Amino acid sequence: MAAGVEGTHRALIERVEHLTRELEGMRSRNSEPIACDGEVTLETLERRSVVATLESFGGHRDRSARALGIGVRTLGMKLRQWKSAGLVPEHL
Repeated sequence: MAAGVEGTHRALIERVEHLTRELEGMRSRNSEPIACDGEVTLETLERRSVVATLESFGGHRDRSARALGIGVRTLGMKLRQWKSAGLVPEHL
């Protein structure tokens, strides 16, 4: 049992390190800022991750949700909230 937990922990650390490298790469390429009032917010990162994943899967919500590690209903709820606030494109 402990080996499984250790493996999961290691996988999570590797994923965070990978995302950190991607974020640093985005900053170095002077891409669209991901900051809010000078600070990166978790909500901004989450929203951009969801949008990018949906776009990479051609808008397929089931596949996108699986890739993100969330449920399809959770994905739909987030999209409805963001759309009503005008934070994501309506076509998603």
